[in-house]
Amino acid sequence: MRDKQHLILGEHKTRRVMLARAIEQGDAQGKLLGEAERDRIDQESRRTASPDSRARMGEFIHDRAVQVISTVEPRDPWLAGLQNARPWQLWLAAGIPVLAFTLGVVSNIIGNPHRVDLVSLPLLGIVAWNVVMYLALLAGWAMARSGQKSWIGALGRWSDGNRALSRRPGNARAQVTAHFWREWFKVTQGLHTSRIKRVLHLSAAAWAGGVIASLLVRGLVVEYRVGWESTFLDASQVNTLLNVLRVPAQLLFPLAPFTTEQVARLQFSAGGGTAEGASTWVFMYVALLLVVVVIPRLVLAAIAWVRERFQAGTMSIDAAEPYYERIASLLDVARVELCLITHSDEDRGRLMRVLAQEADIAHTLVSSDQGDVLRFIDLSGKQPPALGVAQPVAQEGSSAFHSWLDMVKAKLIAPSVSAIPLADPALQQAWDHGDLVVHLARSDADIDAARPLVEWLGKPVLVVGASELMRGAVSFDSFARNWSREQHFFDAIAKLLPKPSAAACNRLAKAWDQRNRARFGRSMDIVAEHLLLAAKQSGDVPESGFPALRATERQAREEARAQAMRGIVARLDESARSMLSRLRELHGVRQEGESALQHRLEREQLVQRRLGQGNNMPVAETAGGAAVGAGVGFALDLLAGGLMLGAATAAGAAIGGWVGAAWTKRGTSITLSNEMLQAMVEAALLRYLAVIHDGRLPEGEEPVTAWTSEVVAQVAADNELYTPFWTVARSAQTATEVQSALGRQLESTALKVLARV
Repeated sequence: MRDKQHLILGEHKTRRVMLARAIEQGDAQGKLLGEAERDRIDQESRRTASPDSRARMGEFIHDRAVQVISTVEPRDPWLAGLQNARPWQLWLAAGIPVLAFTLGVVSNIIGNPHRVDLVSLPLLGIVAWNVVMYLALLAGWAMARSGQKSWIGALGRWSDGNRALSRRPGNARAQVTAHFWREWFKVTQGLHTSRIKRVLHLSAAAWAGGVIASLLVRGLVVEYRVGWESTFLDASQVNTLLNVLRVPAQLLFPLAPFTTEQVARLQFSAGGGTAEGASTWVFMYVALLLVVVVIPRLVLAAIAWVRERFQAGTMSIDAAEPYYERIASLLDVARVELCLITHSDEDRGRLMRVLAQEADIAHTLVSSDQGDVLRFIDLSGKQPPALGVAQPVAQEGSSAFHSWLDMVKAKLIAPSVSAIPLADPALQQAWDHGDLVVHLARSDADIDAARPLVEWLGKPVLVVGASELMRGAVSFDSFARNWSREQHFFDAIAKLLPKPSAAACNRLAKAWDQRNRARFGRSMDIVAEHLLLAAKQSGDVPESGFPALRATERQAREEARAQAMRGIVARLDESARSMLSRLRELHGVRQEGESALQHRLEREQLVQRRLGQGNNMPVAETAGGAAVGAGVGFALDLLAGGLMLGAATAAGAAIGGWVGAAWTKRGTSITLSNEMLQAMVEAALLRYLAVIHDGRLPEGEEPVTAWTSEVVAQVAADNELYTPFWTVARSAQTATEVQSALGRQLESTALKVLARV
């Protein structure tokens, strides 16, 4: 059932819903429920939703809460057990009245068991206490009518509120438990008040019932002697008191008024006290307790019980809270239409490079699993129908009044024009379905040029440009430089959309980010494949074990070694080109732009140095850790120092001079050193940065220098993490798991770089 902004649920269902909320909001680190599991629960909830789930939103939210709790229960049964009231709470509610009855029995038998005191302190105390409580209840009722909270409600609080959340922040169970009890108390304070009142009223009635039971049961086997004694009261005062107590007792037991003489004869200290008529006095006190305590308390307990049942069955949660709004939005499918306005081909190209990242895009930017769609309408260069292309240009010196009049005309004419089909389908689509205007502006002139169209549309506007252009403008670079910043764009547009569309925008942003991260993962897998191929490269150089004496032999040996190196270089060059081409296709860089991209990388290559001198250096020089550079090709002189000799020539020598011993020919293997592979990691990541920034940067901006320094520093910091991969690649066939693990390591390094560029 739904009441305005509230969902009406029973106590047990509300308890489950609030426990699920506490789990999702209190478990910030996802120790109990991961993000992927929440997505799965959302999808399952949508799949199993009934056709009338929108009308029965409370049931839909409850069913989802059951899935959340059942997912957490195997990991923390105690926490999942909070969905039901604790047994000790039920026992406490029943045990307190039983204990009160027992105390009532005990309090009346303390003292002389054969005597009934007419001014007995336990009896009169019970009556007086209940009269005071009735007055307090009346005062509490008056306070409640004035809006003040009852102090009784605080007795039902099982948590100390926000202070509990500040303790043990790393303990997921403690945080969820504190969150649950805090929110549960807020929602159920009225219910707790009614429940506690019921228990207190029953306990008061039980106490008086215990006294009554004690009087009547002992009277079966004991002969009571009735009287009174007092240090401060005389017979007339006691008579007045007894006549006052007789009035309520008369409602159940008719009694004649007492006289002072009768009361005086019953004084114990004067030798009084009699067993004659003792039953009359006993029944008077029983009737007094029934009328003043037991019956009123039972009536009040019944009222509290009825109110408790009603409150337990009609508990409500605020559906306007963001948590419940998000769940409710799972049943809604939205189409968000962005109206794009730019003022130059360059601006349009940069904006579309950010938004249209799929090669087969047709005005649909992204869609969510739920069916939400983000689309765009290009209104660049469009004019509103009310103005038209023939709109006269204001002459220099025209009055401000005429400008104001033109604006009023535009606003008055625009609705009537839009009421008929427009000649321009883009304007018609924007008018009918547009949700938000995204205006990429560079100057005040751009703002003024777009103002007529923006005013005609009447949609919320997100200005993308310098903040001094317009208050609330969003910088293009704040979200457009690379995919890791694009979430800021969705955050900006979600703030301007109505709540249903904003909820859909959040789901679309999540789908957008998932797509970006999947593309990022595939990119790093491509880079990992290239690097592992490089690590496995080797070339065998046949050599004689006997030292070459003639120049022709030495020249042939060097030529064979160079030929092996050139073979490695050619294979790596081909692999690098293939990697760059695959990255380009993956990120939607046009094929004709690939050559320009390679040219820019070669032009901006900052370090073209030898990694060593001579072919026999097993460890390459690092020149202070500088990078090998981002060039596409690998020149032989660049690689020479990175090539190391393994399985060195096995030779036998005759010590003391040349002897004509026979030498067997062995093979010499040439591979890439770890330092060279580190340089190739740097080069590959620089290629990736160049690809993802392609088309997004302003004309003339070339931040390769900044990229290089960041990449070099981060790869150097993570260098030890890459060494095991090179060892595995050289020793055996590289398994898919190794390539995947290297890809994840590259992701870690690249994300750190992206956070700084």
